[in-house]
Amino acid sequence: KMAEKLFVPGTVAVITGGASGFGLEAARRLGALKLRLAICDLFEDDLRKAKDELQNIVGGPANILTFQCDVSDLNQCAAFATAVDNFRGNTKIGLLFNNAGIAGPSAGKLSLLDEDKEVVAKAWPKVFAVNVFGAAYIINQFVPRMIAQGVLPDGKKAYVVTTSSVAGLVTFTSGPYTSSKMSATSISEQLSNELREIDTPNSVEAVSLHPSMAGTGFWTTGAKLGLSKDSPTMKAFSKFVAEKGLNAPKVVEAMLRGLVSGKSFILVDGPGDDPVGDVLQERVDAIKSGRRMPEPRPLGLQRMLMGFFFFFF
Repeated sequence: KMAEKLFVPGTVAVITGGASGFGLEAARRLGALKLRLAICDLFEDDLRKAKDELQNIVGGPANILTFQCDVSDLNQCAAFATAVDNFRGNTKIGLLFNNAGIAGPSAGKLSLLDEDKEVVAKAWPKVFAVNVFGAAYIINQFVPRMIAQGVLPDGKKAYVVTTSSVAGLVTFTSGPYTSSKMSATSISEQLSNELREIDTPNSVEAVSLHPSMAGTGFWTTGAKLGLSKDSPTMKAFSKFVAEKGLNAPKVVEAMLRGLVSGKSFILVDGPGDDPVGDVLQERVDAIKSGRRMPEPRPLGLQRMLMGFFFFFF
């Protein structure tokens, strides 16, 4: 109910990575709040299934746009933005959920010292292309439009929520995923600073979302992209995380509550996690003192999995 205060019915929610996981759940929630939906995703089959479901929530196909887009390609992001312009007409964008992301091979765990040159050469560029460049490209194409549209009806703000991760604040493991999410956090901060300088009506607000380990199809995307093999173990792991830890509905609910509370950094701890705010304070203390970073603390679900198999987010 509180989320109803945030958004203007009839405005548009733009969602990248919108055909699964956090993106699809956000589309469900926002569609139920009577926002029109413009979602993009890389996978055409997922988009088709999402549209079939969502058009029943938003009142028919006229209120939803689906668009196949690789966010790591600036030209495709530009084409998506143009398609959204044609879809929305004079309707304003109320939310940009800058959410598309991938884990990469081994769910993002890849040593800087890995001896497999082929894996290193494939994984690092691809993960950064989506999680970093893709986030920047989407901001580049949509936020100027959001600034130009001015304040929403009733003086409400539009929001740009970029999906980072708890790993975008505290290093839990090695590999391109953690490094890319640190960069995504920085991109959101940079956007906030730029908006402070140029968005004089304060009509657009930048927010970063930092969930802990969550069970979604995110864990098996690497296989779809050819970065890793299709693994029954990973599918079982994703199901386990969704049941025992966070899942898309819990994360999206936390996101909406964070927006209602006016937060610029939305931290979503998982069951059994040491509060990320406390872990982050240890990091700050180490930087201030110049000492080596403390050993990464495992997340709650990682502790549960020790002795069987160990995954990192």
